Amino acid sequence: MQLDTPFFFKSTQSRQYLFRVDANFEIGTGHMMRTLALMQTLQEAKQHVTLITHESCPIGILQRLQDEGISICRLSETPGSSLDALFTLKQVHRLQASCLILDGYHFSDDYQKYLNSKELCLAMLDDNQEQRAFHVDIVINQNLHALQLNYELVAPESQLLLGTKYALIRKEFIQAPSLIKGTSSFKILITLGGSDIENISLKLLQEIDSLKIPMEIVLLLGASNPHVEEISKFCEHTHLNLKVNINVSKMVDWMHWADLAITGGGSTCWELALMGLPCLIWVLADNQRQIAESLEKSGFAYNLGGYDEASLSLFKIYLTQLWNNPEQLSCMSTEGRRLIDGHGSKRVAYHLNRYLEAV
Repeated sequence: MQLDTPFFFKSTQSRQYLFRVDANFEIGTGHMMRTLALMQTLQEAKQHVTLITHESCPIGILQRLQDEGISICRLSETPGSSLDALFTLKQVHRLQASCLILDGYHFSDDYQKYLNSKELCLAMLDDNQEQRAFHVDIVINQNLHALQLNYELVAPESQLLLGTKYALIRKEFIQAPSLIKGTSSFKILITLGGSDIENISLKLLQEIDSLKIPMEIVLLLGASNPHVEEISKFCEHTHLNLKVNINVSKMVDWMHWADLAITGGGSTCWELALMGLPCLIWVLADNQRQIAESLEKSGFAYNLGGYDEASLSLFKIYLTQLWNNPEQLSCMSTEGRRLIDGHGSKRVAYHLNRYLEAV
């Protein structure tokens, strides 16, 4: 069932919410950052929050979570395995958790069945109906295309929270004031996720350098990016007006600064939409394809597709076009703000609490 709700709740008691989420060089940090938004909302509602994550999670991410006051349990077992499920269940019992939220494509049917019980609210974040079936109480899909997916293998009593009104946005973006962009120069923000394994950031910088377009560029590198040294060497010789920042804690400041973002097709897109920052989207993984396609249809972004020679040519065409057309950037910005209202985390928290109040 698809639900429409208010975006606040007042719990009658303080409960323990347990999250099972991973972040590493291979899968990036997107799952962790979007669930952080829900963790923040629950903390603001005086709920207890604990995270279970694999020991491969980068130190910078762990520090960010600890700075938020989030308790962390580190897992050594293979993510998604039966031993992972056993460890997670033990933490549910130890903490007397009322709700467990899963975010990751490795949590299989069997994993969900093992954790499902009448005493626990089990919720799972999804993007493209990655699981054949869902054995959870609540499925959350924050994406624009979610309403077109067929969740036929979900139990009739399960709740479906679908669409961008459930987009999980971190509090720093929600609290940021709206600013009118200046026109003194063309400012580009490049942010391609926490790891950028293929070092696409460097390849894009090289292509931008060949265009000879006057612009300011800020490149944000994640805590798990393995190419910092190679990019630093490029910076020593380039003529670009370029600044590189690593593991920034206030990305919102750079979104305010920029006129255009170059990004992957993950959760950052929804933060960009809320901020009204138009973007060129690279599909860096198969699960990002539908997000990129739907955002292009909305008029907020251009979808460059997967990284190859053809998409590089398209990238240079779009970048030059937008540099010459600030009015188009303004129209794209407006379309982005229409997609997101910033209350998605509160709506999800409301449903989790309502479920728990009913049992």
